[in-house]
Amino acid sequence: MSDMLELKCVCFPLVSQIIKRGCNVNDRDGLTDMTLLHYTCKSGAHGIGDVETAVKFATQLIDLGADSSLRSRWTNMNALHYAAYFDVPELIRVILKNAKPKVEAKDCLKILKRW
Repeated sequence: MSDMLELKCVCFPLVSQIIKRGCNVNDRDGLTDMTLLHYTCKSGAHGIGDVETAVKFATQLIDLGADSSLRSRWTNMNALHYAAYFDVPELIRVILKNAKPKVEAKDCLKILKRW
């Protein structure tokens, strides 16, 4: 593991262990098809989990390359959907702040000019 990756994993030893064992941050659960980021968004639900820990964990996963656009094949929901469904605005902010749109502004302008 690189020094930078090691540094990023200090906050959550669990992520460090997952990476050390050869898993990818975008690997999916065999039963639910959910990623760590999906589970993190569920675990941030008020009254069920810990919002602050979920926000830190989600931020770290995204920093390590977690893809927030991946959808569970079982629910067809991505991380943003889970955060919204479980009403966790703190995680919604984190996901939107780090979102990487697949459409560039210049492409939108081309489409608008056609209208």
